Amino acid sequence: MKRSEVQATFLSDAQTVWDQVVDMQDTAWRTDIVRTEPLNEKAFAEYPQKGSVTKFTIVKKEPGRLYELRLENRHFHGGFRAVWEPTESGGCKVTFTELIHLLNPGTDLLAHGWDLRRKQLIYVRDLKRKLGEVPPAPVKESGCILCRCAKRLRKKK
Repeated sequence: MKRSEVQATFLSDAQTVWDQVVDMQDTAWRTDIVRTEPLNEKAFAEYPQKGSVTKFTIVKKEPGRLYELRLENRHFHGGFRAVWEPTESGGCKVTFTELIHLLNPGTDLLAHGWDLRRKQLIYVRDLKRKLGEVPPAPVKESGCILCRCAKRLRKKK
């Protein structure tokens, strides 16, 4: 069993963060998945960059306060829970908790260092970018190594 909990504070109010988290049509901001697909009014599937498709079923949905999902794929099953709390500044704090039961503890998920907390932190970072609360990802420096070295040398002078 793997469990991870991440707390994130947002400048945006609870309703704004809620609307983005539960919107399964607008997921292009997420760097960890390719797409989502609605299965019915209570379920959807996420297609990750790498790995198996995961099916999510909505267990509880209290707008701006609580979102609980059951999740499963061929490697694991478990649950996801997000709890919203207002902050004094008008923003909100969200506690994201994920609990995963591996179906076969010897799977390659562990062998490759599958890190649930890291996945959650990436999700929070992506969400903050979507809400405009952190700068966009830096553009990778282009050009050959000699050009980059020369540029650094010029900056030192």
